[in-house]
Amino acid sequence: MKSEAEYKQERARERVFDAWRNKCRDAMPELARRVFALRHRMYTGAGFHWAMEKELGSVIAMLNDFDRHFGMSTEIVLKVRVQGLYKDVAKAEQSADEWSRRSA
Repeated sequence: MKSEAEYKQERARERVFDAWRNKCRDAMPELARRVFALRHRMYTGAGFHWAMEKELGSVIAMLNDFDRHFGMSTEIVLKVRVQGLYKDVAKAEQSADEWSRRSA
């Protein structure tokens, strides 16, 4: 059984995570727009596009899963996945722009 201090500490951590999660959820439509804009463009160095779309769907599902209790390790994994997705999209956009300039 948790002490009152442990319970308060866990609730504080959950509030911080929920605030981050809500901020990410608000940003997902724009990230999805960027991912789908890459669908028919040539780019390299950011993996396969179908995997990027699959990761986007998985991240959105986790961000919207309010029935699930997230432990600290799951929170960290989700944060790493979101950051990685943003990096992959940025890398793919840069590469797609370079491919467009080369083929013009």
